Order: sequence, then structure tokens, then C-alpha cells
Amino acid sequence: MDYDYRLSSITEPDAHEDPAFQAWVAAVRRGFHQDRVSESRLRGEARIAFEEGWSLRRVHATGSPEGAISDDEPVATFCEWTGELSLGGGRTVPLHQISDVTVRPTHRRKGFLRRLMTESLTSAHRNGIPVAGLTVTEATIYGRFGFGPATSRHEIEVDAGPRFGLNQPPAGRVEFLTLDGLARVADEVFAQFHAQQAGSIVRHPARRLVLTGAVDEETFEPTTKVRAAAHWDETGTLDGYITWQYTGEQFSSQQIKVVDLVAVDDRALLALWDFICSIDLVTKVRWANAPVDDPLPWAMTDRRGYTVTANQDVLWLRVLDAPTAFAARPYVRDGRCSFRVADPMGFTDGTWTLEVTDGQATMTPTTDAEVEVDVRVLGSILLGGVHLGALAAAGLVRGPDDGVNRLNALLQARRDPRCLTPF
Repeated sequence: MDYDYRLSSITEPDAHEDPAFQAWVAAVRRGFHQDRVSESRLRGEARIAFEEGWSLRRVHATGSPEGAISDDEPVATFCEWTGELSLGGGRTVPLHQISDVTVRPTHRRKGFLRRLMTESLTSAHRNGIPVAGLTVTEATIYGRFGFGPATSRHEIEVDAGPRFGLNQPPAGRVEFLTLDGLARVADEVFAQFHAQQAGSIVRHPARRLVLTGAVDEETFEPTTKVRAAAHWDETGTLDGYITWQYTGEQFSSQQIKVVDLVAVDDRALLALWDFICSIDLVTKVRWANAPVDDPLPWAMTDRRGYTVTANQDVLWLRVLDAPTAFAARPYVRDGRCSFRVADPMGFTDGTWTLEVTDGQATMTPTTDAEVEVDVRVLGSILLGGVHLGALAAAGLVRGPDDGVNRLNALLQARRDPRCLTPF
């Protein structure tokens, strides 16, 4: 059997009318065990693809037997586009985003993923994009390509009954939103959040509609289940919003699932929690995207009303240009450390000196290294959310304790990175 590698880009808003795009979506949904795509969902998927500027890499088999899936449907899929990664402090870099990676089970072990990934990362590196990123369904696949987990999230459950309370009453005001109002509010709030939050991925309008819950993910029709509210501070400045869905049974299991919660600062975050836990007839509130360094349990009068039910990595990063990526991020302390990067794919292999002066970094080639790190570690430490001591204990960072501690001190951020934009 022969295989044909193809590459195309989504440059028109009516991609849903293209049979090749329809076959692409069918292959992706087969790979992720999803239902056959509806016409409305196909239109929504095409809208996202057009706004983000997807390029589709795919592999087609030839000579399928009668009755089998047509050769028009790819046996392997791989999607990429250029987005934007926030490094915090108003600093961003272009991000090579990768998604929809599938290989049909009947065509595995033929090197499709390695070739597609290598060609994709090589193209991004050639085009000067310093970092690649993806969110993964299987954590064992992408380390060999140099990706490392960079952000995590907690799934939490909060007791919203009589035991809930905050040590200090929140300031400002909360008001319910219409869906039209949510669109305007979400754009304004997320832009502020994205600028300052390390690990944030920019949201285009069509993806924002899905992530806020304004449209149903499968039908792409306006939702009838999700509610929304926003917070304004004491000066009347908009600084946060929340969307949620009631998931309980009336008068029995009275629960709320938070769909999206974006706050510019912790005061707005706590005020929105105070609001959502004050809604009548609600006893439990669940959220799948809580920050790992969440201030909420520390602000509660009874922190045992806050339960972490799961921990999950979210954003995985692959550094393609170490000097550019590490010079672009903010730093909270000055210092100097040299380290060796072992990169089998060759994009950023070498020995570097990272020097920070007045919060600005330079990264220059050198010959002597205090510490050695695997390339996948670069993606994990870029945003400052991982302690190098743990990585050293796992054998991913090698060197004397003083060198590891020096590099760790340089890279640590004040707060953990977060990503609220899965893709």
C-alpha cells in the first residue's frame, strides 16, 4: 500500500463546503471517538479553522478495498497554526500550535507521526517561531519530540452551603449578563488576563464562543443552559466574568459546574466565587480549571469546604529557539547560570549562559555548563512553574546542587503559569 503526504491551508471562511475539509474532520472525530459531525458543528469547526489560520498535514492511503473507508479520508491527521503565548508581564511570543493529531489504528507503526511532527517543527523553526505548544490526551507520546508539561490545573469542588464564607467581604459589584453582553465582556476581560498571565493562549472569537459556553460545542448553536455574570471593581472597572451551568436535579442534587472563569486579579476571582456560592438552592460548585496556586482556600473561613478532586497537566511546550524564548520572558531576580541543552532534534542543542540584569535576560553560547537539562525540560521551566529540584530528583536535570539551585532561583515566577485555552 502506498501513502501520499499532503499539506493545505484554510484561507476561506466557507471551508465547511470543501470535501477535503469534511474528510479531514471525519478522520479527526474518528480518532477521538466522537460522533459523526453535524452540519452545524462542521460550520463551527470551519469558522475556528479560518480565524486561526489552520494548516492541515495529512496522510492518505491508496487502494482501499471495496466497502472500506474511502481514500479521500486521511489515515493520519496533524493540524498547526501560529498563535500567541503570554509569558506574563505584558510579554508574548509567537506560538506554533499543534492539534488534532491522529493515526488510524489500522495504519500505525509506519512513522507517520514522527515525519509529520518533524516537518512541522522544522517549518516553525525555519520561520523564526521560538516555541511550539499543544494540549495532549496521552502524556506518553510527546516527550520524545522535546515537549514538556508547562501548566497544570486543579479540578475542585467547593461546598456552597452554610459553611462557605470569605475572611473578608468582596468589594465591587456583580451583575448577570446577556449572551450579547457576555461576548463584549469576555473579549475585554480575557485581553487583560492574557497580557499578564504566563501560559495564557490567545482566544479567537469562534473558539471563545465555545470556551465560554455561549454556544454548544457540538451544535454551535446559542446555548440554553449556560448563565453568565461579570464583576466590576469599586471604580466601575470591569475585571472578571464567570459562566456556569446548573447540573443538579431540582430539589435534590443541587450543583453548579463552572464553565469559564476569567479574572484580571485575585480580588475579582474571589468576588466571583462569593457570588456563585451565594446562589439560592446550590450546595456544590465544581470547576475543572482552577489555578494550582488558588487563593480561594486561603480566603475561606473554612478551607475544608474546598476539595481538589484531580490534578491535570494542560499546556505542553517545546522550545525551538532557547535564546529568543528565555530572553523574552520576565524575571523577578537577577543572576547568572550556564546550562547544557541536549536536543536530539538539533533545534536548540548547545550550551548557554543565561544572565539576568534589572529583570532583562540575555542568553549567549558558551563552552562550560554548570547544569545539563533534557530539551523537554526547557518547555517545563520556560514559564517558571516547575521547581528544578523535583526535575533533578527525577534525573531530568543534572549537575551540582548549587548550580541547580542557581538556575532554579533565576527561573522561578511569582505565581504559577495558567492556560485557560485548550486547543
